[in-house]
Amino acid sequence: MLLSLLGLDAPLQRVVDAMSEHDCPRLHAMLTSEFQQQVPAAAMAGVCNAVGKITATERMPDESGRTIVRATSATGTWKLTLGLDGDRVAGLHVTAWPTSLSSKTLPDALREVATSAHIPGMAALAMKDGKVVAQATYGVRKLGDPTPISPADRWHLGSDTKAMTATLAALVVHDGKLKWTSTIGELLSDWKDVAPAYANVTLEQLLSHRGGMPSDMPPALWAALWKAPGAAQGRAAFLHEMLKMPPHKVGEYEYSNTGYMTAALMLERVTGGTWEALLKERVIGPLGMTSCGYGPSASPGKVDAPWPHLVVDGTLTPMDAATGRADNPAGLGPAGTVHCSLADWARFVEEHVHGERGRATTLPLPADAWKKLHTPIGDYALGWGVSHRPWAHGPVLAHDGSNGMGYATVVASPADDRIFLVVANRGPEAAAEATRRIVDFLAR
Repeated sequence: MLLSLLGLDAPLQRVVDAMSEHDCPRLHAMLTSEFQQQVPAAAMAGVCNAVGKITATERMPDESGRTIVRATSATGTWKLTLGLDGDRVAGLHVTAWPTSLSSKTLPDALREVATSAHIPGMAALAMKDGKVVAQATYGVRKLGDPTPISPADRWHLGSDTKAMTATLAALVVHDGKLKWTSTIGELLSDWKDVAPAYANVTLEQLLSHRGGMPSDMPPALWAALWKAPGAAQGRAAFLHEMLKMPPHKVGEYEYSNTGYMTAALMLERVTGGTWEALLKERVIGPLGMTSCGYGPSASPGKVDAPWPHLVVDGTLTPMDAATGRADNPAGLGPAGTVHCSLADWARFVEEHVHGERGRATTLPLPADAWKKLHTPIGDYALGWGVSHRPWAHGPVLAHDGSNGMGYATVVASPADDRIFLVVANRGPEAAAEATRRIVDFLAR
């Protein structure tokens, strides 16, 4: 399953807002009755006052089922670990965010972070005003093989692909072949068995994770997607079955890979091409992203790019593309199967920075289209999480991506013309925190 930087949904935002108040008088009433009995209101007030008014938040990926928020206030950066029961708080633990690195240079910082997190290889690139100001690598492509990480290596981007899918959608909308308000009912009218509640779900809702598409996938359909003979065909068959099931709450945020797959199917219907071909023709090709492709970054049986690594029976294990299990199924592509070199990925991110700043762009999108892509509903726009960082002078575009065996983080501040890309060839259980520490190091 793919992970992403996530925005704060309404119940979680209410908790953060309550914590920001002096003595947080409203927070205790938000706790479950069991938690209220464990924590006196005065003790809760002491915790809130130690944190102070929260000025920036970022929800963090976590595979344990907990909700983790990195919160910034005048008193520092804090890790909020919450247990939620609907809109009530069943647990809350507040600690200082991990301290900054002792390293002084990027190569040393990568070594420090990768070593402590047992990550075979990492790489990072930072840009300012359109120029690379820092770039470094550490480690090896494959555990047990001496081949070192190279600056030109291709890396799996996971859910960072979503920004590319949303950009492709903006181009098709600009062509006049589609509207942001185009619906599933209009574009998939030949599917007579689609759940009626999906009929008015729009392209924009799907791309902002508000289309009611679920975050999970039924095991039987997931297994069928693995066996599909082709990416586009498998994707269509999978979605046909998914859309027969009633949606969750349309209009409410729920991070969904199937939503992005459905949006891609809508693009395919109005253009006659596959998402894979369209993305290469309309985005990857024009931007000169020659290293980019789909699926595992390394060739089957070859150590010509970083291999993904998975913990199997307690042992970190390199995954060979030859096994067919070094990535998610190909049909999941629009939600996250692109791989690129950092330099080529930076071309794409820089295009978004230029578009947001009102500069000329290679992709033929007007200023209002770029604004559309970057304007959040809550904390999520179209393919981008939008947040505020202490070092940034405006909203920050960010996203995380993972297929469970690698990790890629992008943070871009259009106002500051700064871009940070950090990647690792291990999954989120170790790399999510590692990549963020490198971003923090670069953003000092």
